[in-house]
Amino acid sequence: MPEKMFFLNRLCIFIKPLVFALAMFAASFSSSYLAAADFGDAPQYSPGQSGAYCSTVTTIGVWMFSFGYADPGYHCQRNRNALQQFAPGSGMTSSWGYYNAYGFNRVSVNCLGVRNEFTGQGDWPLQSAFEYAQFSNAQSCHFSVY
Repeated sequence: MPEKMFFLNRLCIFIKPLVFALAMFAASFSSSYLAAADFGDAPQYSPGQSGAYCSTVTTIGVWMFSFGYADPGYHCQRNRNALQQFAPGSGMTSSWGYYNAYGFNRVSVNCLGVRNEFTGQGDWPLQSAFEYAQFSNAQSCHFSVY
């Protein structure tokens, strides 16, 4: 199942490989579903028709953005599990949705002091929005696809 997972940590750039390894380990042993209060109203995922994404931000500004061919609940749970390692006890907010895997998408990224929009086919604008936020070294980034 091809998917992409991205992480930005404002504390230290050198711990990114460790963060990714811990996130992948946590994702391997975690549930694929969020609590009903977080994800109960989500429509059923339709493989092959759309991709899903989740944007998660902690109250201290650390963020995670993941997308690919999986249920959005899977992406959100994986984000939360990974962020718990670096922001234990910190409040988190997640937003999720679907994008057109083969068609036109518009992605907005809003961070502290940084905002931009990307448009294009498939997951290209999601990847571009992530890279923009990462290379801007921005904090509290939130991604929306429409």
